[in-house]
Amino acid sequence: MDIRKIGSPLLLLVTAIIWGFGFVAQKDGLNYMGPHGFNMARFFLGAACVLAFSLILDKHKRRRGEFPQTTWLKNGRPDRTLVKAGVFSGTFLFLGVAFQQVALQYTTAGRNAFITALYIVVVPVLAVFLKKKITPNVWAGIFFATLGFYFLCLKPGELAVGKGEILCLIGSLCWAIQILLIDHYSPQTDNIKMAAVEFLLTALLSAVFTFLLETFSWELIRMAAVPLLYSGILSVGLGFTFQIIGQKSTPPAIATLIMSLESVFAVIGGAWLLHETLTGRELLGCALIFLGVLLAQFPLQILFRRVIMKQQNKT
Repeated sequence: MDIRKIGSPLLLLVTAIIWGFGFVAQKDGLNYMGPHGFNMARFFLGAACVLAFSLILDKHKRRRGEFPQTTWLKNGRPDRTLVKAGVFSGTFLFLGVAFQQVALQYTTAGRNAFITALYIVVVPVLAVFLKKKITPNVWAGIFFATLGFYFLCLKPGELAVGKGEILCLIGSLCWAIQILLIDHYSPQTDNIKMAAVEFLLTALLSAVFTFLLETFSWELIRMAAVPLLYSGILSVGLGFTFQIIGQKSTPPAIATLIMSLESVFAVIGGAWLLHETLTGRELLGCALIFLGVLLAQFPLQILFRRVIMKQQNKT
C-alpha cells in the first residue's frame, strides 16, 4: 500500500482541523486587538514561516542537483511574473481576510466559516467571465447554498441580512477572485514563493489600515500571543504547507471533500471553546451550504452515469 494514499488525505484533514479552529483563534484575537492589527501580526508570522520553508526546499533541491522552478531574481532583478502574481492575488487575499476578520466582530466563528466556504460555489460562477460554462452540478450547488444561506442568516418573516453576514459574503467574493488569480498564475511561477509574496503584501496592507484606524502596541501583541501564534504559525504557515504537500497525492474530488470540513470544525470549535450555539434552523442552513459546496465540486453527470451503468450491469 502506498503510504502517500493514506498520509496525504490525513495531512489535508489536519489542515481542515487547523483552519476550522483558526476561526476560533481569530475570534479570540479580537478580544485583544483590532481586526487589521491581528491580520498584520499573523500574516507577518505566516510569511516568515512560508519564506523559511521555501528557502529550505530550494536548498534541498540544489543538494540533489535540482533547481527551483522559480528563483526570486532573474537577471539580477526581482522576477516580474512572481511579483505580479503575488501582488494581484495578495491584494484580494488582503481584502478577503480583512472582511472576514471585521465580520467576526458581528457574527460567530461558525457562521463566518460556512459563509466563507461559499467561495467554492462562487468560483465557477465567476469563471463564466473567463468563458467557462456553468455545469449542472454547479447550478445545484448554487441552489442549495443559497437556500442554506437563507436558513442560516435570515429569521422567519425577515428579509434583512446582518452586517456580519454581508461582510462575510463580500469576503467570500474576494476569496473567489483570489482563487481564480492563483489558478491563472500558478503554472507560471513557484506556488510557495507566490504565497510568501501574498502573505507579506497582506501583512503590509493590514499594517497601513492598523496605523490609520486602530491602536497598536507591543503590549497588545503580548496579550494576544496565543491566538496570534496559532493563526500565524499554524493556520497560515503550517496549514498552507500541509495543503501543498497533501494535494499533490490526493485526487481533487477527495481533497475538496476533506477541505470542506473546515467549516464543520469551525462550528465544533466555536461551540466547544467560545460557547457559541446554533438553532435548529441555523444548523439546517449550515448543512445545506455544506451540501451546496460539495455539489459544486462533484460532476453530477459522472454520478448518474455510474448509476446507469450499475443498473445496466444488473440487467
